[in-house]
Amino acid sequence: MLLAEVSDTVAIINAVFTGVVAVLIAVLNSRARKADLKADLVATNLATSTRKTADKLDSMAAVGVATHLLCNSAMLAQKRLLATSARALANKTGDAVDLAAADVAEKELRDHERKQAEADRDAEGRSRGPRDSS
Repeated sequence: MLLAEVSDTVAIINAVFTGVVAVLIAVLNSRARKADLKADLVATNLATSTRKTADKLDSMAAVGVATHLLCNSAMLAQKRLLATSARALANKTGDAVDLAAADVAEKELRDHERKQAEADRDAEGRSRGPRDSS
């Protein structure tokens, strides 16, 4: 009878142990599924946030380029006015200092026009280029 009781006790312990293991596996699987769902949600949120940030940075860059072009255009107008005024004064006075100042003003105007043309070409190339969406 003792052997039968031990055998029954072992069978009960085995059944309880098997049940506990099955419950633990089910709990762990459930937690793993929840973790997978959370990881998917985090990945989706990160992708959305990254896209929105890239769009905002593109918008800010466009404003920066537009502001720079506007400032350069205003500077061009100032340099034209200065060169024209300096040349008119130099022609009127014929003074060597006025003539030299007019030459400098005209050189500064040409340099600015050249640099502005390069900047405009660069800005146009950047605005036409495809944005990396990866």
